[in-house]
Amino acid sequence: AIPMPSQGGMFTGGRNASTDDARGLPAALSAIRLLSETVGTLPMHTMRDTGKSREKATDTPQWNLLRREPNDQSTAFGFYSFLVASLNGHGGALVLKAKHQRTGEVLGLYPLDPRSWYAKNCADGLEFKVWQQGGQVTLTRADAIYIPAILLDDPYIGVSPITAQAKALGIAIGTQDYAGRFFDHDATPSGVIKIGRASCRERV
Repeated sequence: AIPMPSQGGMFTGGRNASTDDARGLPAALSAIRLLSETVGTLPMHTMRDTGKSREKATDTPQWNLLRREPNDQSTAFGFYSFLVASLNGHGGALVLKAKHQRTGEVLGLYPLDPRSWYAKNCADGLEFKVWQQGGQVTLTRADAIYIPAILLDDPYIGVSPITAQAKALGIAIGTQDYAGRFFDHDATPSGVIKIGRASCRERV
């Protein structure tokens, strides 16, 4: 995948590591999976404000899109699981709005690969640079839905927990890599320490 500007490397014991490296840690992958699959099972409701109360808007297009079938390729469970995994792994999720050419009605919601885009804060608002086979395109909030993760350094662009904990994860990744190299060589040490008795002349 093309490295995105929003996915800088993390220091891991003298080298840079990507988000994919951090997901190689069993604890990190288990946490992402637990969060994404748990949120994926939760129901999504579209509500209507009646003035005095709120009621479920089951007769709206948004109800079907957000609760049952976001697009023609994935279920609601897969859709939301992927979004949460993108949040935790890459700092944000971007959902493309597939619209009717004539009416502009949103017909489908398609999540984009988080490695194929990055968010940029411009004077007119957020823009999203997306890499496609034909080159790079620029999207706005009219074209896509942006969901940020943790807002730390920027009030609009999110940061993933992996990036926020880069130093701690870097040490863990370095330790894992060292253990892998050690056992690849059958735990054979690279040198031998020899301890012997010094001669009388050396002791003097």
